[in-house]
Amino acid sequence: MIARIVKIKCITGMEDQLIRVGKNKLVSLNVKAGCIEVHFLEPNYEADNPHFGVISLWKVQQSLNSLRNNKEYRSLQTELAPMLELITEEIYTVSN
Repeated sequence: MIARIVKIKCITGMEDQLIRVGKNKLVSLNVKAGCIEVHFLEPNYEADNPHFGVISLWKVQQSLNSLRNNKEYRSLQTELAPMLELITEEIYTVSN
């Protein structure tokens, strides 16, 4: 199993728009591509964490690759770009 963790630094003032797009579009595109589980994460300012995030679990790398190659997903990345200051991605193998 594969875990993908995406960390997002949003441009100040764009937070509400990012939340709306993240919850309404990004999560559903992950599910359509075969994601087992996906969560859109919001900042926790009390814990000094100003970042948004997405955690997703995938049975196989091929399903994750299908998301990355999906036309709707690439279009969404273009839509999100003006809202983002920084985005990072990390891929892990989940141990059984």
